[in-house]
Amino acid sequence: MRRRTLIVAAAAATLLAAAAIALAEPMRRNETLQFISPARFRETAFERFVGAMGEEIYLLGTVAPQTTKSDQSLGRLRGVITRLRPDVVLVEMPPEEMARDNLADGPVEALYATLVSRDAGIPALGFDWRMADAEGGAEGEAREDRMFGNAHAAFAGHRKVLILVSLAHRQAFAERLRTLGFRRAPLAGADKARLLEAAGAPATYPIGMAAYLHRRIDADRAAREAAADPTRAAALDHAISTRVALLRRIWAVGEA
Repeated sequence: MRRRTLIVAAAAATLLAAAAIALAEPMRRNETLQFISPARFRETAFERFVGAMGEEIYLLGTVAPQTTKSDQSLGRLRGVITRLRPDVVLVEMPPEEMARDNLADGPVEALYATLVSRDAGIPALGFDWRMADAEGGAEGEAREDRMFGNAHAAFAGHRKVLILVSLAHRQAFAERLRTLGFRRAPLAGADKARLLEAAGAPATYPIGMAAYLHRRIDADRAAREAAADPTRAAALDHAISTRVALLRRIWAVGEA
């Protein structure tokens, strides 16, 4: 009986590990693309759109940090924010969580971009939307419609806007911008390269990032203790390990 219990426990642990790897791999591939083929990444992830009144929307698909090169990946966000200097930066974070100063509620890159924007004197606003259920999420077109609706309300009336959205949602946002009458206005490759060049190395982490990450890790650990669903538990395990690794890098590099 004891042997059977051990076998079942081992099998469950293997399934959880496999689920975590499956969650991580697409993000890891996207992040790696930035380094093995930066020109291709810029071409697919970064676009400019122009409205009827000349307003500019810069749309950048972001990648959650998954590797030891994350400081370079995040440094590119600092580069595009400080060089472009938009009127407002929109990040994938629920507006209500930003209002509570819960800045690590969204993706790591949203936290980083928010702190960098504030340091530069540029407003950062959230546009994410999630279904108010026990699992805290909703996918597909319904979520993208609500996310884009929030973003549209936030960028209306501004002349130059930078939208930072997960690469998985970038195409949907591009299509919705075209539906609003924005036309694609391609940037030269050299201009894209200049805007996306990493800035701030080696101290690429803004002041306060470690504290916000610490708070989020504590919340995720509490949620992990209460998680009954194996998929949810695996997702939380992966999120915790990723954020802990990033926190250690911040401690090693420092904030500035």
